[in-house]
This record gives sequence, structure tokens and C-alpha cells, in this order.
Amino acid sequence: MSWVLVAWDGPVPASTDDAARILEELESSVDEDDPPTDAVRGYIEELLARWPDITQDGGEDSPWADGPLIANASGRLFVFSLGVSSLTESIPYCIEVARRRGIVLYDQEQAEVYSPAGIPRAAAVPAPASSSRWRFIRRR
Repeated sequence: MSWVLVAWDGPVPASTDDAARILEELESSVDEDDPPTDAVRGYIEELLARWPDITQDGGEDSPWADGPLIANASGRLFVFSLGVSSLTESIPYCIEVARRRGIVLYDQEQAEVYSPAGIPRAAAVPAPASSSRWRFIRRR
């Protein structure tokens, strides 16, 4: 089982709805053959400096659920998966590095947007109380 995060070099969303819109625009405009931007490549390299790619020696203890990580990046967009057993340590580090490097990190599953340093974190917009997803989150 894995957890998917989306990172991008570009517009900072004002809300989770805005993040979903920006992601959709990025997905439709990015070609899979586009090389990652320098910002996205730098983000990936810093993550890999802490935990090697699972396709490399020493990567068996890495939090990455697939690899090579760089293959998950196209242009300004980087979509990557983490093993659920590593989330307590890996997600905070991914957020920290993204903020420091000016990368937007978006967790679609939890409807969370992590903005770069110096930019206020986007406010999560909760679903209506009648939504089954909202009831599930509220029970935790």
C-alpha cells in the first residue's frame, strides 16, 4: 500500500479547490517526455540524498513506493508514492524540503496543500457535513 503526493514548481494555490484546478491544468499541459524543471530536479535530488532510490543499492529501507523517482517527474510536475509504513518520518521531511525549495506539495487524499516558505499555507476547504468522506475524516 502506498501514499501519493503531488509536487509542482509553479502557482501556489489559495485553497484545496484551487490546488485541484492547478493540478488538472498541469496534468493536461505537461508532456511525459518533458525533462523536469531545475526546481523539481533539485527537490528530487534532495529527497534522494536522505533516502536512496529503491532502484539503487541501499534503497530497500527507503520510503519510496516506486522508482526511479526521477521517472515520476515531467516538466513542473512530480507525482510520487510513499510506503505507508514510513509516513510518520517521510511526509514531514517531504514537506520541509518542498517549503525550503519553493515547491508546492499537495496531498489529494487528505486535501492538504503545503505552500513554500514565506507564503501562507492554503486553507483547507472542508466538504459539506453530509459528505461521506467528511464523516470519515471527522471520526478519526
